[in-house]
Amino acid sequence: MTESEIKEFVYSCDETGTNNYYDFLEHITEIIEADCRAFIVDGEVFWNSYIQYKSYLQQINEDYRMHLIKNAHSFFCRINRSKNDVNIEICMFPAESSFTILVSYDAIKKSYKISVPKEFC
Repeated sequence: MTESEIKEFVYSCDETGTNNYYDFLEHITEIIEADCRAFIVDGEVFWNSYIQYKSYLQQINEDYRMHLIKNAHSFFCRINRSKNDVNIEICMFPAESSFTILVSYDAIKKSYKISVPKEFC
């Protein structure tokens, strides 16, 4: 996918930017609440609804999706305190076709960037 096909949203955690952390939480909650089927943080799978037969741990992890929708801050506050950059892949599967939303946290800038294919904005 080229840069012209992606829309980016940038959110500052220290409220110096146009969009702040609370706007980010609202935006990310809307995304997860929609048709989020997989949530991957730095290569570690938190849940993956594409797996047909799941272990008990995988089933429990899928319950975390509902917790994240109700209180996204409980997860993202840990990332905010991180001294490392963090990359999150959110795999979506609406009726039309599947796509991936990328969320990256820049530890130096203390900001999040959400990259979404323009056709799904």
